[in-house]
Amino acid sequence: MSKDEQRLTWMAIDDTYCVSPEEERKILDRINKKIESNFEFKKREEATDKYLKDHNII
Repeated sequence: MSKDEQRLTWMAIDDTYCVSPEEERKILDRINKKIESNFEFKKREEATDKYLKDHNII
C-alpha cells in the first residue's frame, strides 16, 4: 500500500487525522492516475492476446 493509500485509509478510520482539501485532491489524482494506467495496460494486454489468438499465433 502506497503512502497516499495509507493516508486515505487513516482518514477513513480516524476522522481526527485530516489533510487540506488541496492535499486530498492531489492524493486522489495520483491514485486515479495509477488506476487509469493499470486499466490502460489491461486493455492493451487484452488487445494483444486477442490479436495473437485471431492470427493463430498462440
